[in-house]
Amino acid sequence: MTTLQQSFRFTRPGAVPPRRRNVVIEAGAGTGKTTAIVAEVLELLLSNAELMPERIVLMTFTEKAAGEIADRIHQALAEIESQFDGDRVVWPASSSKPLFEVPAAGREQYREACRRQLERIDGLRSQTIHSFCQSLLRMFPIEANLDPEFRIVEGFERSLLYGQLYDKWADQEIRLANDAQILADWEALLVHAGYLFRIREFVFSLLSRRDLLDDPSYTLGSLDEIQNDLATAVRELRRTEAGSVADAATQRLIAYIQRVELPPPSLDAWIEYFEPVASEIRAVNLPTAKALASVNNALKILRGNGKKGDSIHEALVSHRAAVALVALTRRFISFLDQEKRLLGVVDFDDLLLRTAALLDDPQIAERVRQQFDYVFVDEFQDTDRTQARIIERLATDRYG
Repeated sequence: MTTLQQSFRFTRPGAVPPRRRNVVIEAGAGTGKTTAIVAEVLELLLSNAELMPERIVLMTFTEKAAGEIADRIHQALAEIESQFDGDRVVWPASSSKPLFEVPAAGREQYREACRRQLERIDGLRSQTIHSFCQSLLRMFPIEANLDPEFRIVEGFERSLLYGQLYDKWADQEIRLANDAQILADWEALLVHAGYLFRIREFVFSLLSRRDLLDDPSYTLGSLDEIQNDLATAVRELRRTEAGSVADAATQRLIAYIQRVELPPPSLDAWIEYFEPVASEIRAVNLPTAKALASVNNALKILRGNGKKGDSIHEALVSHRAAVALVALTRRFISFLDQEKRLLGVVDFDDLLLRTAALLDDPQIAERVRQQFDYVFVDEFQDTDRTQARIIERLATDRYG
């Protein structure tokens, strides 16, 4: 993907500001997308000798790729400079269909621009998105709620730190918090996981999807979505004569439902209600007679709309565990952020998340945009949601 921004310029009061152009290059692997970016950068640098290379950002997703594209631009400029005494000045020089050609009428201006750009090409910003984000956070540490001298932890050091902080946090949660809801979350998850070390694994696995945990639009759903269906299914079985079905498991299930009143509308109450007949629900055979179609539908609901061997009880228990896991992980993230700030450290995920949050401030986003005229993103498909959000903020005018 290539995103281009017009140079910042003052606009008279009341005038419509200049709009930027965003361009996407979409093609298969090995078809020359990166080469097209190099050609675009050459055109920008040589058609405007006043354009400083540091006003261009080339964003890639590995250090190796960042170095390679910068080298290719440098080499292309050198290749072009060597041709000015010839008949044509093109790039690539060996190609029958060059992507860039110096117009004959402006050769001297292009020669001078090439000389000047070669002298300062080291100022070109070719870096990974993490490096780019780090540079922004160094500019705005206070606004990003960071220690101005923050240090990046990675690899073994990060794993060791996270393990130590998890143990400290878990001890506070289980032994010191004295909070009924917190203890209930741990109990619900322990029922599902079986062991404390499994809970630790679950929490750490969710940390990599912090972008979703921080997004309030993503939820696990609630009992309200199936409450009416469950109640309807139970009422249907309460009206059914146990003797009208031949399946023994279904007969036992109907007898239980007719004997026990419907629970109040809460997740825990429904779990407790279905627990004594969870095995019967898993074992029922669906009736095929047309006269029992409503019973068939009710039993499907109690299976969780799954196949034989499934049960709404397990689904509800799993949902309760998932809700508890999300709650635990969010509390751990909050604890982790606080402790890392006290220690003055961040990790690679923090670089992205804090930059995305920083650019949510329209004034800061505008100040950042004014530092660059052009932003190129190579291999956009390698981005995640947070990276895409950062790029969107940089490539979108505040004027819409």
